[in-house]
Amino acid sequence: MVIIGAGTVAENVALPLRYHRNLSIEEVGPSVGELLELTELTPHARERPSTLGRNWQRRAALARALALRPEVLLLDTPLTGMDSRQQIWWLNLLGQLSRGHAFYSGRPITIIVTTSNLRDWCGQAHQFALLHARKFSVLGDWACLKRSSEPLVQELMGSATNV
Repeated sequence: MVIIGAGTVAENVALPLRYHRNLSIEEVGPSVGELLELTELTPHARERPSTLGRNWQRRAALARALALRPEVLLLDTPLTGMDSRQQIWWLNLLGQLSRGHAFYSGRPITIIVTTSNLRDWCGQAHQFALLHARKFSVLGDWACLKRSSEPLVQELMGSATNV
C-alpha cells in the first residue's frame, strides 16, 4: 500500500487522478502504487520530488502523465542530458508501452517524441516526421530516414547513417 503524504512523489503522481476523476486518497492508492512500480519510484514514494535527482523527477513526471492512461503520450526530448543507463531504461519502457504493456492491459499507446538526436531512436521508433519552417513532413521508417536527402534530416542523423 502506498501512503500518500503532502508534497510527496506519490501525491504528485496521484494529482491527475484526484483532480480529473475526483477520487479520494484512498481510492487512488492502488493506481499510484502501480505507477510507482512501473517507473521504479516505489522507494521514493514518500520523498519530495525536489529532493530527487533530475532523472527520478522525470520518471515522476512520466508516472503522472500515465496516470489517466492516455491514448497518446507526447514527450519533449525525454532523453536529453541522461546517461546511457537512464536512456536504456526510458527506451525500454517506451518501447513496451508502444507495443502494449500490461499497465495498459496490453493495449499499445501512441508515443510522440521530439528530439534533436535521431541516433537515440535508431531501432526504437517506428515512424518519423519532420516539423520544419511550419511544415510537417512524414518521413517514414528508419530505412526511409536513412535515404532522405533532406539536409536537416541528415544533420539530425549525424553518424547514425552508418547504423
